[in-house]
Order: sequence, then structure tokens, then C-alpha cells
Amino acid sequence: MQEFNICYQIVAIILSFIMLIYIQFQYKNSASMQTFRWMVILNMLGAIFDTSTVVFYAYPVIPLWLNYVINSMGFIFGAAAALSLVWYIDALINGKSMKKGTKILFIGIFVAYCLLFVANAFEPLVFVIDEAGTYTRVGIHPYTFCIPGGFILWSFVCCVRQMLPDKAVLHSRVSRRQIFFALIFLGITVAGIVIQILLCPNILINYFCSSLACLCMVFALETPDYNRLLQTLEELEEARYVAESATKAKSDFLANMSHEIRTPLNAIIGMDEMILRESGDERLTRYAQDIRSASNTLLAIINDILDISKIESGKMEIVDSNYHFSSVLNDIVNMTRKRANDKELAYEMNVAPDLPNYLFGDEIRVRQAMLNVINNAIKYTPHGKVITNVSGTLSDTGKTVDIKIEVIDTGIGIREEDLKKLFKTFQRLDLQKNRTIVGTGLGLVITKRLVEMMNGSIEVESEYGVGSKFTMHMVQRVVDRTPIGDFAETLRALMASEKKYTAKLIAPMAKVLVVDDNDMNLQVFVGLLKQTQIRIDTATSGEECLAMLRKKRYDIIFLDQMMPELDGTQTLERMRVERIADGTPVIALTADAIVGAREKYIARGFTDYLPKPIVCEDLEQKLLDYLSPALILKDPKAAALPEKPEEDAVRETSKESVIVIDASPENLRQQKQKLQSVYNGTYVKDAQKAKQYLEKHEVDYILVRADRSVLERLSAEQSGE
Repeated sequence: MQEFNICYQIVAIILSFIMLIYIQFQYKNSASMQTFRWMVILNMLGAIFDTSTVVFYAYPVIPLWLNYVINSMGFIFGAAAALSLVWYIDALINGKSMKKGTKILFIGIFVAYCLLFVANAFEPLVFVIDEAGTYTRVGIHPYTFCIPGGFILWSFVCCVRQMLPDKAVLHSRVSRRQIFFALIFLGITVAGIVIQILLCPNILINYFCSSLACLCMVFALETPDYNRLLQTLEELEEARYVAESATKAKSDFLANMSHEIRTPLNAIIGMDEMILRESGDERLTRYAQDIRSASNTLLAIINDILDISKIESGKMEIVDSNYHFSSVLNDIVNMTRKRANDKELAYEMNVAPDLPNYLFGDEIRVRQAMLNVINNAIKYTPHGKVITNVSGTLSDTGKTVDIKIEVIDTGIGIREEDLKKLFKTFQRLDLQKNRTIVGTGLGLVITKRLVEMMNGSIEVESEYGVGSKFTMHMVQRVVDRTPIGDFAETLRALMASEKKYTAKLIAPMAKVLVVDDNDMNLQVFVGLLKQTQIRIDTATSGEECLAMLRKKRYDIIFLDQMMPELDGTQTLERMRVERIADGTPVIALTADAIVGAREKYIARGFTDYLPKPIVCEDLEQKLLDYLSPALILKDPKAAALPEKPEEDAVRETSKESVIVIDASPENLRQQKQKLQSVYNGTYVKDAQKAKQYLEKHEVDYILVRADRSVLERLSAEQSGE
């Protein structure tokens, strides 16, 4: 008698039974779950009948014909389980019933499979059990596994198709990850069939493998917690993509906003600075000071928005270096005292004389944090005083100092219920009372983040209607314990002497080229460096810049980034290819001031980066950094510019005016060189710009290089006005 190992089949029956009880109480009765339940039932019945056949022919207690029926039912229930697998996978992927035609086809194949075993009762086609109980595989027995195997293969192909890149998982319950697991479990079932047919015919293992696959499926594909986890992961992935897209869109917007606002603001601040330097009219000087104050307020708002963007994106960095704390305090007094004086507030800066002066930290961020709090106090104090107390406590090792800054004001104060909103983004308190005060609600938020990045803290005490007290702590490393000394005496000397602007350097032999497509920006640049006596040439395009570099060598090139035709980067690449500026520092001149801008331009090959609006001190510092020391006079007073004789000034203002229109930058440059000594000239590239200029100005001559129709139109418009 042939012996069979039925241990795996018994395990399969027990496993399927436990699984049925578990899913009955743990899962909702969804369409796919119903199909899955039937698949487990059919698989268990197939294992029961297959095992019963072995038992009954080993111990013949039932009629031979009944054993035929039981063995045939084992085959049929196995095929039925495979067919239910097809329906389950289809429902899992598509979320709906299988197409009617396909369903009828599969049912037809299954019915034919059943009829095969009915025929086996009359003619041995698959197996034979003799009177002695011997079970013999005959005829097409090995091929009987082809039908259930074909059903499993169909399910496998459906899953593989769904994994292809051009396919999408249609039903929200599953993902490609789940389908991948389904493929693995189908592979386990196929492995069981292959092992039983080819390797171990006497070990009944196929139902065990299919039961194991069902168990894996119930946890991987149908377990609610797992599905929720997968759904959460997918939602998080989608949210991350949306957030990254939004962050990129915000960064692009901030870059464009920064450029569009800073470009005209550069002209406003630059021209205003020249008025303050050169005007002797007290009334005009007062107007210019008001313009500077308003411009600096607008610039501060723009910088606050950019800073909060850096902080939120995690790109704000603390850059430590050695610095003198007294220099920071001097800068703060210079930048805040005038605002307090304009409001007739008492202004005090009290600094502990034993505070170490030479520190290691981020000087810029220390200054920014202090400025934000002090300016905030001045802004919200209509009368009274603003007092700043600065002290420090050395650590036990003496290597660090905890700087304590107290800013006390007699301003409007803060309501107790509003204190918790104080450090929230875009929150402004008591709007009804403060509606006339300019601000974004970002200054204190930025300050708190900066102080925390420097291992510090900020606290506030306030009484509404009486005033507020802000206390900041910032930890800095001590480079030298030399104390700061009597800062009050330094402050008194500073307040007693209001120095007018004087250039940091005089370099009459230095040659600088500045390239910008905005004529007003060029005027600002030249005007800011007037007292330095530097020889400055200007170009209005990348092509004009290249043409000038082919003829002349410069000590520094300031190159605007956003220009039509050739932008700054493309112009720089052409310089490198033609080798016409080798060894010459090229500084990016741009209104792009968002996070990472400096690193971006240096990576593109620029030597350094100067943002707009141009701060005169920063511009002069770049010149000091990159000009050869041999070009800078050691005694600037010896080369002071002579006063312009009065008759020269009269001659300058009595020049006749001309507007020159030419599309060629090279032609405009040549015309400018020819005419600037005789005429007050304006040089534009097209008729539209000329028209805009002529609407606001009168000129004596129009010089145009264009066709007759353009000339006639300009003439008619000018005569009509």
C-alpha cells in the first residue's frame, strides 16, 4: 500500500479553521472579505477531503465508490479555492465584480474540470483505488493541477500588470506595496503545487502552502490596522509632495518679490543718500531723511518676511566668528537712537563695564535680535523712555558668557491675555489701538528663533498701559576677557559728534566696471562712489560688458544677474570662455536676497555677492576686500576732491539737453562718450522709453537712429505736448 504524509494537510485544516473564526469576529463583511472567506472555506474543505481519502483507503471502512467521491471532491474544492482566488484578486485590484464574460469563461472551465472527475468514476482518467486500498495516479493526473494552477497564474498576471509604471491602482483600499505582497503569497501557493508534483509526490503539501498564503494575505491585505498604516503612509507621502511643492512655490514667489521690490528700492535709497550727501538745503535734507526712514522701514519688512521664510524652511544658519561686542553696541545706538529722538523719548544704553569685549559668535544675528527688541520698544512707546541694560555672567570655566539684555519701556504695554500670542507668526496685538503703527508681526518671532538658535531665551513682563520689559539671554564664547570698559563715555562722545559721510577709501587709479540694464541703478552706483574717486565705467547689457572687456582691463566687475538677452551668469560664462577677465573679481549685483543666494552665485563662479538695495558701507567694504592695496591711498585726505568752482556748476546746469534713442547698446555707449561733455544726455533703447521720459521732461534735441515712421511719431508727440 502506498503511504502518504498527511501532517501538512492536518496543519492546513487547523490553520484554516482558526483563520475563519478570527476573520468572522475581526473584519467587516466587505465584498472582498466575503470572497476571501469563501476562499479559505473552500481551501479547508479541499484539505479535509484530500486527507480523508488517504485515511479511508488506508483503513477501508467505507465503500470504494464513496472513497472515489471523497478524493474527487478534494480535487474539485482545490480548484474552487483557486477560482475564488481569481475573484478575490480581481475585487482587490478593481474594487468591483469581474466582467460577466470573463466570469462565465472561468465558471465554464471549472464545470469542465468537475465533469472530468465524474468521468473518472466510469473510466480511469486521473486516479484508481483498487480493492486492496492502493491509490494509483493514472492518465492525465499530473495535468489536473493545470486548471487550479492556471487560475493562480491568471491572478499572478493581474498583479504583475498592476505593478507596471504606466498602470495605476484604481481602488483606494490597496497600493502597489500590497499588490507586491500578494505576488509573494501567490508564489508560496505555486511553490506548494510544484513541490508536490515534481519533488515529493507522497508529501501532501499543496493545501498547507495555500493556507499559509491565505494567512499572510489576511494580515497584509485585509488587516484594518495595517491598511490604515499604509493609507497613512501614502497620505503622508502625498502631503510631503504637496508641502515641498508649496515650499518651492513660496521660495520662487519670495525670490521674485524680493527682486521686484528691491530693484526700485535700490534706486530710491541710493538717490536719497546722494541728496543727503550733497544737498545744502535744510528743507530738502529733512525731506530726504523722511524718505530714508520710510525706505528703511519697507526694507525691514521685506527682510523680516525673508528671514521667517529661512527659519521655517530650516535654512537659517548661525555663522560664528570673532567680533568686538562694543562695535555691535555702537551700531545699535547709531541705528536706534535717532528714532527715539524723533519721538522725543529718553534713550539710555547702560553696559556693565566688566563685560568681556572680544567674543566668538554670530555678530549679525546678535545685532539683529537686539535691534528687533529695541526698535519694537521705541515703536510702541508714544512718550517716556526706552532703557537698555546690558550685562553678562561668566561661566565657571570662563570660556563662555551669558549676555543678559534688558529692554525696558514706558509704552502701551501688553494685555495679559495677549502675552501668549506675542511670539506667534503674523500676530499683531491690540490692532484697534495700534492700527497706525507699521509692522508685520514677525520681528519678535524672528528674535525668539534667533535667540534659541544661540542657546538663549527671551522673556517678557508687561503691565497694560504702563510699559514692558523684555529680557534676552544669549550665550557667546569668550575670546579675550578684556572688559568693554566705560561704554557710557563712548556713547556720550558718539552723541556729541554727528559725523557727516566720509568715504572709507580713496582709489583714483582703480578701474571698476558696473553692468546693469537699469540706468537709474547705474546712476546710484556711480553716485555712491563719487567721493572714492574710483574710475567707473558702466554697461547696460551683457554684450556691451563683453565688448568693453575686450578693449580694457578692470580691477573689479560688478555684474547684475537679471538682464535681458544675456543674464549675469551667461555673461560670466562668456568672460571665462573668452578669457577676457581672468583674475578679475566679479561680484554678483542682484536683488535676489533669499536664503542661499550668496552660495548659489559663488557656486556659479562669481567671486562674491552684493544684494540690492546697495548699502554704501557694504559696497565700500567689497572694494576694500577685492581692490589691490596698492590702488588705495594711505592718506585719503591728501586726495580729497576739490570743490567745483561756481562757474563750472553754472556751466553744468546751462548745458542743453538731448535724448538719444538707439536699439544698439554699443551705439548708445559711443554716443554717450561723444556727447556727455557738451550735453546733458539721456540714453534709451526704444521709442516707448523715450515717450515715457518725454512725458515728464523737456529736452532741447532728440537724436534717434530709427526708421522715418518712428521719428515722425516721436516728433508729433513732442510737438503736440
